Amino acid sequence: MPDLVARHCGECHSGADAERGFQLEALFSATAVDREGFELALQRLRSRTMPPADAEPATDPTTRAELVLAFA
Repeated sequence: MPDLVARHCGECHSGADAERGFQLEALFSATAVDREGFELALQRLRSRTMPPADAEPATDPTTRAELVLAFA
């Protein structure tokens, strides 16, 4: 998983207790491609529902654009 994604999304979406079962490790696995997962991540980033407004670190417009590219 790219460092930027890990830093801004990994705390909530990694491991066995990932929020809503959305595990980033599976998306970035070298053995499989989860196109639906990538599309969902892109949709949430573009609609600004993820990362949430109270996320730490805060997500500025440049970082959000970089996250979109990581999932595109």
